[in-house]
Amino acid sequence: MKKVKKKTKEQEIRGAAKQESRKPAGPGLSKLHIFLALAVTFVFMFPVVRNGFINFDDPQYVLENPVIQKLDKESMGVIFGGQILGNYQPLVLISYAVQYKLFGTDSAAGYHFFSLLMHLLNTFLVLIITHRLLKNHLAALFVALLFGVHPLHVESVAWVAAQKDTFYVFFFLCGLFFYLRYLEKQERKWLWWCFAVFILSAFSKAQAVVLPIVLMLVDMLDGWPQVKKRILNKIPFLVVSVIIGMVAIQSQKAAGAMHGQVFTPGERMLFASYGFENYLLQTFFPFNLSIFYPYPETNLQINSNWVYLGLPVVLLTLLGAVWAGRKHPMVLFGFLFFCVNIALVIQLIPVGDAIHADRYTYLSLLGFFWIAGYFFRQGLESGKLSANNARVVVGAVTLYFGSLTFLYAQKWSDSISIYTHSLENHPAPIVYSNRAAAYHKEGKLQEALADFNECIAIKDHFPNAYKNRGLTYIALGKNEEALADFHAAIRYKADDLDLYFTRGNLLKNKNDIPGAFADFNKVIELNPNVVDAWQNRAECYYRMGKLQEALTDLNKALVMKPDYANAYFNRSITLRDLGNIPGAIADAQQAQKYGFQVDPGYLSDLQNRQK
Repeated sequence: MKKVKKKTKEQEIRGAAKQESRKPAGPGLSKLHIFLALAVTFVFMFPVVRNGFINFDDPQYVLENPVIQKLDKESMGVIFGGQILGNYQPLVLISYAVQYKLFGTDSAAGYHFFSLLMHLLNTFLVLIITHRLLKNHLAALFVALLFGVHPLHVESVAWVAAQKDTFYVFFFLCGLFFYLRYLEKQERKWLWWCFAVFILSAFSKAQAVVLPIVLMLVDMLDGWPQVKKRILNKIPFLVVSVIIGMVAIQSQKAAGAMHGQVFTPGERMLFASYGFENYLLQTFFPFNLSIFYPYPETNLQINSNWVYLGLPVVLLTLLGAVWAGRKHPMVLFGFLFFCVNIALVIQLIPVGDAIHADRYTYLSLLGFFWIAGYFFRQGLESGKLSANNARVVVGAVTLYFGSLTFLYAQKWSDSISIYTHSLENHPAPIVYSNRAAAYHKEGKLQEALADFNECIAIKDHFPNAYKNRGLTYIALGKNEEALADFHAAIRYKADDLDLYFTRGNLLKNKNDIPGAFADFNKVIELNPNVVDAWQNRAECYYRMGKLQEALTDLNKALVMKPDYANAYFNRSITLRDLGNIPGAIADAQQAQKYGFQVDPGYLSDLQNRQK
């Protein structure tokens, strides 16, 4: 007789987990649970609909983006062949194009309502996925409400430029749902559906490339042997991940968003740990949230000790998750789900200027929510938590996070409001600069000047701050101060043609014609398609007595822009001085035709000369 080997406690636990994960989800979710999840989320997130655009990325994505203003063959080629602000996200740009067609840009309400709708769809997906993972109606509702009303998710819903988060997560969660159906039904069509929506998710945001790793984590709930057994069906996913990952890296490099040379590997590790520490803390205590969290080098209020505490916190949390995972596999699954989804934006490879961001938690935080939902279910099943007490817990937690969300969502009403809120706790240079730009647009020039001064006091190598402060000085009539700022901006950003063009105009008005000529010449060198630069350089040539060179530049400007009234009038003057009176008369008439107010005395003088 063969001796039966007794199972260890750990094997029994893993066996039970494996059996549980293969159970069907049980009876479908009731309409009441679905209604509660969506209605409560809608109520607490509703303030976002009343908000406007902000001047942080919204102009580049929507307000001033020519690519989304029409959907034709040419624009589709640009959408699928390029990047915007270092991100490759063609489906999101197509979505913006559709919204632009529907809503225009006079109001942001339509865009915000679309974001809220996407968030509600994602909340619904979280509800049904959690029900399949935890097999408990109330636990699924608890997790869905955590996802729906958590304050860290406000940024992704309230910021038009962050629609990419709600978009890619929708397809990501659809993929996760289809994979669970595949495991449940063992029908390959569900795996193909999973692969299809994975591609859509990756085309919405490159962060989706981690889906195949997440699918392996789902396999892990059935035990490690299942991870190895199912690895082959992940190969197509991994191929797509590698391709999209390479495209994303190239896009970031092309936009100049990657600055790995600034920090040492040790500093990167510290900053990544600090970000993890903040995400963990803000999960439970989401206070003092900000649109931007700067690196310690630019934040006067970050205590360096907190940075050094991050690494021990990460290690202790990891050890705790592994230890708890031996008895409760869902704990390790949830922790690893968070880590996998946050890994690409945790700043191990520094991208951008923020050390962490609320929007990066939009999907990753779901891992922690599943851990909470799991222990919530455990309490119910063990009898330690009665059904009535469980409902009280759900209500209290929802009210706690929901009330914070309701208040924070209102802070996103406009640029000045969200920046003012953020600066109370995180005095970042870029936020001062952006608020200053908003003040300038509203005509509050002194307030704008004060913010630019604060920005430069914190970070004196910020070319855009000098540039925009220079424009504010111009508006205040302080041209000498403006010139000094443009000199400083060019020192730090020598390839910005706008800087040279504006400084050239200032120098021209100051009668520094050689200096102005050099700046307009630089603009043409950087981009020969700037028609105003040819017109302005022609004026410099004229004032230096070089009439033929001026004529050549004006001819070039008029070839580029045949209805350029100022260029016609300036060419008229140049031709007059060269003795070509008929040509001068013809150009003066063309200038009039295109809207230039020609002095009647000038035309009369030309006509008298022709006689």
